[in-house]
Amino acid sequence: MGLNGLCWWVAAVSQSVVGLAVVVLLLPLVVPVLMVLWTWRCLVLLMVQAIYGGGVYVASGMEALFTLDSCSARAVISGVAVLRGKISVAAVRKFLAERITDARDDRGRFRHPNFRQVVEKRCGVVVWIPENNFHVDKHVSELQLDCRPRLLQDEDDLLSEMSARTNLPFPRGLARWEVLVAPLKRFGTDKENIGEWQHTAVIVRLHHAHGDGRSIMALIVSALEDAYIPEHVSFPVSSPCSSGNIYRAARFLWSVTHLPWVVVRVLTRGDASSLHGCRLAGSKLLAWSPPISLAALKKGRALAGVSVNDLLLTGLAEALY
Repeated sequence: MGLNGLCWWVAAVSQSVVGLAVVVLLLPLVVPVLMVLWTWRCLVLLMVQAIYGGGVYVASGMEALFTLDSCSARAVISGVAVLRGKISVAAVRKFLAERITDARDDRGRFRHPNFRQVVEKRCGVVVWIPENNFHVDKHVSELQLDCRPRLLQDEDDLLSEMSARTNLPFPRGLARWEVLVAPLKRFGTDKENIGEWQHTAVIVRLHHAHGDGRSIMALIVSALEDAYIPEHVSFPVSSPCSSGNIYRAARFLWSVTHLPWVVVRVLTRGDASSLHGCRLAGSKLLAWSPPISLAALKKGRALAGVSVNDLLLTGLAEALY
């Protein structure tokens, strides 16, 4: 072991010992506070369940975090599915109701209960509450402008409409998601029959508390397909390495002893970026690019000696600069 390795071990052990001492000293203060917060959480949950009945539960940490958005920066996911042919609003409602909102498992429970629930803060605790008299018609409707059906001409028209609705609030008391259906005249490179409305745009807006954007959009798009697969496809994942109790205990002890240092770093670290800290304007824009050849990206990757992801992020950064 060289001098650098020895110094690293000395610093790591010193930090662990000091961190453990700080944690032990703070236990008499931290434990009562945690007990009070846990008791308050249980009381609020019981109170909300007494008011709204069953089906009420506390939101997870990530779900509660997304509810901290503001009117100037809403945690809203926006997406669109362009379907070939003229699809009615009734058909979209039927597919989404049968395959998502009303779908049940073998035990009779809803497969996707969050689509029927409202996430709200009650007495400082974020909870999921069943929507009163839920019906899919409240969330799936025709895109309108001045009480008249909105007819989208092309991708630019679609993009403008989505950008205008990105930061709009959801109706109070309803689950935070909506699907808007509108006819689309031209899309992509399709130049044939431009005189007919041969596409249907299904615009989706939902709050990030309902789930990951990619998973939610994939669920909704798959529900609109003719060949629908009711069960989720299980993708192969790498199995976690099996570790013993001693290894897990060591990792937990390491995390606990370094917690004070992490808190100090978070509280003292300054943000020098000029992009952070500015007041948000409240307006958002959506944009996408024309299709790019993967072969061209691979050729550029080989010439630059980087990955395809590096090329795409570089182009995005240049466009935003």
